Amino acid sequence: MDGHVDCSAFFDRQQKIYMHRKIGRLSCLLFPLLIISFVPQIIKTIKFGEQQYLFFPFADSSLLIVFYSLAVYHKKNSARHMRYMIATSLVFPGSTVSRTEPALLGWSELLTQNIQYLIIYSILFSLLLYDKRNGRKYQPYIIAVYLFMVHQIVYHVVFL
Repeated sequence: MDGHVDCSAFFDRQQKIYMHRKIGRLSCLLFPLLIISFVPQIIKTIKFGEQQYLFFPFADSSLLIVFYSLAVYHKKNSARHMRYMIATSLVFPGSTVSRTEPALLGWSELLTQNIQYLIIYSILFSLLLYDKRNGRKYQPYIIAVYLFMVHQIVYHVVFL
């Protein structure tokens, strides 16, 4: 899905709107499969009795569904569409960071998760300030910050 965002944005910049739309339609077929791909993790987590870890597939898929749905809803407003697709793409690096940093650096899961949130907030605030400075509409980034904050609060409630 993250590749879709990159590829679709490339075609948009190259004025290949036809290809951008074609990839967008394809993503409408692939996105439900992405959400369904969370099911094996949910089953495995339930099987091993680690219910608190159900947070990750449910919270991440919820963010994906909200951001992607908003992007599709605003497909005729390219500025909002783009900003919601950026927010959608920010959900993906989290699982990579949370799996690699503890193993490679020996950091705790809590520290790793908070670093992940710091990276996401840094990106969103940078984009928000850039848009504000250039007189563009930045409301999608505010919504994204709010939803990631809710994600972080729920994470801390579940794991602390």
